[in-house]
Amino acid sequence: MIFSLKSLYLHLLNTTPMPQLRYMTPAEISAAESLGSSAEAWSQVRVSEDFTPFQLLQSHLEGTVEIGSGARIIRSRVCNYRIGEGALIEGVTALECRRRSTFGNGVGVATMNECGGRTVRSCPYTHLTLPPSGRV
Repeated sequence: MIFSLKSLYLHLLNTTPMPQLRYMTPAEISAAESLGSSAEAWSQVRVSEDFTPFQLLQSHLEGTVEIGSGARIIRSRVCNYRIGEGALIEGVTALECRRRSTFGNGVGVATMNECGGRTVRSCPYTHLTLPPSGRV
Protein backbone atom coordinates (compact mmCIF):
# COMPACT_ATOMS: atom_id res chain seq x y z
CA MET A 1 0.00 0.00 0.00
CA ILE A 2 1.29 3.46 -0.90
CA PHE A 3 0.68 6.24 1.61
CA SER A 4 1.88 9.70 2.44
CA LEU A 5 4.38 9.67 5.30
CA LYS A 6 4.32 13.47 5.48
CA SER A 7 0.55 13.50 6.00
CA LEU A 8 0.80 10.75 8.61
CA TYR A 9 3.64 12.54 10.42
CA LEU A 10 1.68 15.81 10.59
CA HIS A 11 -1.36 13.92 11.85
CA LEU A 12 0.66 12.30 14.61
CA LEU A 13 2.21 15.61 15.60
CA ASN A 14 -1.18 17.22 16.00
CA THR A 15 -3.07 14.43 17.78
CA THR A 16 -0.59 12.36 19.79
CA PRO A 17 -0.73 13.20 23.52
CA MET A 18 2.46 14.85 24.70
CA PRO A 19 4.28 14.34 27.98
CA GLN A 20 3.72 16.74 30.89
CA LEU A 21 3.55 20.36 29.72
CA ARG A 22 3.69 23.57 31.73
CA TYR A 23 3.11 27.27 31.22
CA MET A 24 6.08 29.53 30.51
CA THR A 25 7.56 31.47 33.40
CA PRO A 26 7.67 35.32 33.29
CA ALA A 27 11.47 35.11 32.84
CA GLU A 28 11.07 32.73 29.85
CA ILE A 29 8.44 35.00 28.30
CA SER A 30 10.69 38.03 28.69
CA ALA A 31 13.65 36.13 27.17
CA ALA A 32 11.52 34.89 24.24
CA GLU A 33 10.33 38.44 23.57
CA SER A 34 13.92 39.70 23.63
CA LEU A 35 14.67 37.09 20.94
CA GLY A 36 11.93 38.61 18.74
CA SER A 37 9.06 36.27 19.56
CA SER A 38 5.54 37.27 20.55
CA ALA A 39 2.23 35.64 21.42
CA GLU A 40 -1.38 36.68 21.20
CA ALA A 41 -1.65 35.37 24.79
CA TRP A 42 1.32 33.74 26.53
CA SER A 43 -1.19 32.17 28.92
CA GLN A 44 -2.26 29.83 26.08
CA VAL A 45 1.27 28.60 25.33
CA ARG A 46 2.40 25.39 27.04
CA VAL A 47 5.90 23.99 26.83
CA SER A 48 7.84 20.87 27.83
CA GLU A 49 9.62 20.70 31.18
CA ASP A 50 13.03 21.19 29.52
CA PHE A 51 11.95 24.21 27.42
CA THR A 52 14.40 27.06 26.84
CA PRO A 53 13.52 30.42 25.25
CA PHE A 54 16.05 29.73 22.48
CA GLN A 55 13.52 27.26 21.05
CA LEU A 56 11.48 30.30 19.90
CA LEU A 57 13.20 32.77 17.58
CA GLN A 58 11.44 35.65 15.79
CA SER A 59 8.10 33.84 15.80
CA HIS A 60 4.49 34.65 16.62
CA LEU A 61 2.15 32.27 18.47
CA GLU A 62 -1.64 32.52 18.41
CA GLY A 63 -4.32 30.54 20.20
CA THR A 64 -3.43 27.32 22.03
CA VAL A 65 0.12 26.26 21.17
CA GLU A 66 2.00 23.33 22.73
CA ILE A 67 5.74 22.95 22.22
CA GLY A 68 7.34 19.56 22.79
CA SER A 69 10.81 18.77 24.07
CA GLY A 70 13.56 20.02 21.77
CA ALA A 71 11.12 21.48 19.22
CA ARG A 72 12.19 24.77 17.62
CA ILE A 73 10.09 27.47 15.98
CA ILE A 74 12.09 29.96 13.91
CA ARG A 75 10.70 32.94 11.92
CA SER A 76 7.23 31.38 11.78
CA ARG A 77 3.61 32.00 12.76
CA VAL A 78 1.91 29.12 14.60
CA CYS A 79 -1.78 29.12 15.52
CA ASN A 80 -3.64 26.44 17.56
CA TYR A 81 -1.06 23.73 17.04
CA ARG A 82 0.81 21.00 18.86
CA ILE A 83 4.48 20.88 17.90
CA GLY A 84 5.92 17.46 18.72
CA GLU A 85 9.27 16.51 20.22
CA GLY A 86 12.29 17.44 18.13
CA ALA A 87 10.24 19.15 15.38
CA LEU A 88 11.69 22.11 13.49
CA ILE A 89 9.31 24.76 12.15
CA GLU A 90 11.31 27.34 10.18
CA GLY A 91 10.23 30.09 7.80
CA VAL A 92 6.54 29.10 7.81
CA THR A 93 4.14 31.94 7.00
CA ALA A 94 1.19 30.28 8.77
CA LEU A 95 0.91 26.89 10.46
CA GLU A 96 -2.68 26.83 11.62
CA CYS A 97 -5.32 24.41 12.82
CA ARG A 98 -8.87 25.73 13.04
CA ARG A 99 -10.61 22.53 14.17
CA ARG A 100 -9.64 18.98 15.10
CA SER A 101 -7.91 17.69 12.01
CA THR A 102 -6.62 14.45 10.53
CA PHE A 103 -4.62 16.18 7.80
CA GLY A 104 -6.22 14.20 5.00
CA ASN A 105 -5.77 10.71 6.39
CA GLY A 106 -7.60 8.33 4.06
CA VAL A 107 -8.19 10.97 1.38
CA GLY A 108 -7.11 10.41 -2.22
CA VAL A 109 -4.37 12.85 -3.24
CA ALA A 110 -2.39 13.38 -6.42
CA THR A 111 1.27 12.67 -5.66
CA MET A 112 4.09 13.61 -8.00
CA ASN A 113 1.58 14.04 -10.78
CA GLU A 114 1.64 17.35 -12.63
CA CYS A 115 -0.69 16.25 -15.44
CA GLY A 116 -3.67 14.87 -13.52
CA GLY A 117 -4.65 11.25 -13.38
CA ARG A 118 -4.34 8.64 -10.67
CA THR A 119 -4.44 9.41 -6.98
CA VAL A 120 -3.16 7.38 -4.05
CA ARG A 121 -4.89 6.97 -0.75
CA SER A 122 -2.96 8.34 2.22
CA CYS A 123 -2.45 5.99 5.14
CA PRO A 124 -5.59 5.45 7.24
CA TYR A 125 -3.57 3.83 10.03
CA THR A 126 -3.34 6.30 12.93
CA HIS A 127 -1.68 3.83 15.29
CA LEU A 128 1.65 3.94 13.43
CA THR A 129 4.49 5.94 14.92
CA LEU A 130 7.45 7.64 13.35
CA PRO A 131 10.69 8.78 14.99
CA PRO A 132 10.80 12.50 15.86
CA SER A 133 13.41 13.45 13.29
CA GLY A 134 13.75 15.03 9.90
CA ARG A 135 13.81 11.67 8.09
CA VAL A 136 10.27 12.01 6.74
